[in-house]
Amino acid sequence: AEQCVSTFRLMKIEQRIEELRRELVMAEREQDLEKLSRLSAEQIQLSAQRQGMLQPQTEAASRVR
Repeated sequence: AEQCVSTFRLMKIEQRIEELRRELVMAEREQDLEKLSRLSAEQIQLSAQRQGMLQPQTEAASRVR
């Protein structure tokens, strides 16, 4: 059950990162520097969070081999 919750959280983070990518493109087109900065910061934070969630899985998979 805990694995399912972790997988769901990871999926939501990945979904938000994709949304941010689209929003960043729009902000860049609009030359909205404040929005670009805010969205970039959120994307960096979520990417780090995503990487942290993937790290234990990667380490566990390498131990199995």
